[in-house]
Amino acid sequence: MKKHILSAAIGFLAGIPGFIVLFLFSSFSGRGEVGITAACILYLYICAFLVRKYPLVWWYIGAVINIPVWSLFIFGAEAGQFKLYFWGLVALLISSYAGSFIGLWLFKRTIKPGKLVKVLLAIVPVILIVSLIYIMNRPEPVPDDKLLYVGLWRSYAGFELKIMPNGTAIITQNENDKGSEFENLNIKVAPLYITGLNIDFRGDSILTVVRNGYYAREYRIDKSPYPDSNNYRMVLNGVVLIKK
Repeated sequence: MKKHILSAAIGFLAGIPGFIVLFLFSSFSGRGEVGITAACILYLYICAFLVRKYPLVWWYIGAVINIPVWSLFIFGAEAGQFKLYFWGLVALLISSYAGSFIGLWLFKRTIKPGKLVKVLLAIVPVILIVSLIYIMNRPEPVPDDKLLYVGLWRSYAGFELKIMPNGTAIITQNENDKGSEFENLNIKVAPLYITGLNIDFRGDSILTVVRNGYYAREYRIDKSPYPDSNNYRMVLNGVVLIKK
């Protein structure tokens, strides 16, 4: 009984950093997949280290901590996030159990990692995560069916959104606009001139601009680009923008 209680306590304390790492990396990178990868690596190492002394720790980290907490995320998730949370839970469980088996295997064979192996164990995950952030944050070219969005769009109050064919964007905000357009279009925490933004379309209803780790704004596409007189117009978050 004492061993179970001790393992449960250690499992709980070991599991907390996993969730902290998950949300920190997800927030910084703007990608939940990056956070899940970082948490999986952490659980793999934690279980491999702890299971040699506390054989039940892996079970508590997996069953007692991950399953109940992630079940709340899964059942409360939006349709677009359900798969991410579900497979995130599966990945975390696999990492916990894999780390435990690796730790037990090393312990039974009295294998102790050398200095070079320890250095690689520290460096390789960092390289993997950085590479994943780089790959996932590269802009994707604007799809063919969204090419009408490419160009410089301006609202009546002076807000400008410039969308490039390569999937990047530049936003120019009007510091003198304190009306409804400011509330509906501007990114309040960002400077007046924002570069390095990536464009992402979610179907025909949502347009997001993201600079991972810094700024993000989601726009509802009320009306996709349509011809009007000599210009094209579109409506984002209830605000009309005219293509220049």
